[in-house]
Amino acid sequence: MSAEPGYLGIAFSSLSDQAIETLHLGQPHALLVEVPTSGGPADKAGLLPGDVVLELNGAAVTTNQSFTAALRKLGMGTDIRLALWRRGDRLVLTAKLGGPADVQRLAADPQVKAEKPEREIAAYESILKIFTRDRFPQEWAKWQSNLANALSDRVPGDRADNLEMAIAGYEALRPSVIFRR
Repeated sequence: MSAEPGYLGIAFSSLSDQAIETLHLGQPHALLVEVPTSGGPADKAGLLPGDVVLELNGAAVTTNQSFTAALRKLGMGTDIRLALWRRGDRLVLTAKLGGPADVQRLAADPQVKAEKPEREIAAYESILKIFTRDRFPQEWAKWQSNLANALSDRVPGDRADNLEMAIAGYEALRPSVIFRR
């Protein structure tokens, strides 16, 4: 174990009980990979947006906080095994944890900064293909909102076009109800 805390380089969130049941994961907790940091350990290991982390080194994952604490405790340079659910298949990937210097280096990298908005948009679009409105309404609403936010914050391209796409994303969140007077 390294004296430096371990870093995987992903944004992730807990799946709802309903999503876990719908996916037939057979465990009470699972973590959804949102956006792997470009060039970070998760990205290098092949984690993709929409992957669901089931286990860390053979132990079932629980909360976001305990997962992060376990990674930090394992330490920089440690090889880990992640059991995943990916679009119906179970697989195991290995990753070598980075450390605080990696976090700082990637955060300061101009190319990583420039790619971040487009990576987020692509990640949310990918997740929405997996977590559809009809099967996962709670997750779908969250990711649709995240996509709309990412589109409204987008710097490249025409600002008006970006805002039109963002508005369409927000409008997709509204229930399809016709109001009559």
